[in-house]
Amino acid sequence: MAVKANDLGKVSLSTVAVILRLLFHYAEGHGLSAEGIARDIKGPSIRLTSHIPHGPKWSEVTRLLRSTTANEPVAIRARAILLLLCRYALRGGEIVRLELNDFDWQNHIFTVRRSKKGGLQQFPLQPDVASALTNYIKDVRPRSSSKHVFLSFHPPFAAMHPGSVYEIVSLRLKRLNIRPKHLGPHSLRHACATELLRQGAFPRDIADFLGHRTCQTVGVYAKFSIRSLRAISNLDLTARL
Repeated sequence: MAVKANDLGKVSLSTVAVILRLLFHYAEGHGLSAEGIARDIKGPSIRLTSHIPHGPKWSEVTRLLRSTTANEPVAIRARAILLLLCRYALRGGEIVRLELNDFDWQNHIFTVRRSKKGGLQQFPLQPDVASALTNYIKDVRPRSSSKHVFLSFHPPFAAMHPGSVYEIVSLRLKRLNIRPKHLGPHSLRHACATELLRQGAFPRDIADFLGHRTCQTVGVYAKFSIRSLRAISNLDLTARL
């Protein structure tokens, strides 16, 4: 059955256009196609800012991370949270819902409960993120029966509120005089997506990375995530850290 163009979203159409351009570039180079076809294949423009606010420049993100290296418990917790926000473009609500058993330390994988459309998504656990999390969990995380990773430092040591994650980001951005359109976790989400696009990631892969797909169980979708998201999450976002 043929697929109509209006049955596809803009991201899918853009990806198809990229693939067709590559195909016809190859064909032209081997004399199998007339010249100019690849050049004339245009995909729809993708506005990653449609659903997420403008964020800081990536150089400002690296400055933010470099400034959060103190040994106080609050700073150690903040660094772990900021790395998860910057490296995986997670939402604030997804951060506070992380549980200790979501991290498979042996296989270097962790699971996220997506805020939009629900479902679970797995990511490769990068070494610098794992180090920051280990430092927080082993050294400064309050002793508590709570299963959540990130806790308040005040009794009864319950899971952090999303508003606290917003404060962690906004206060540090203001302190560094970094003033994006919005100051909360979504600004770092946007910064990560923009940097991935700048490094050449396909829009469809970025959409998957941001969790703009639903999944009913982790059994099928997580396998897809690890296979397809490992490459995009391994893009060298730390080159300037």
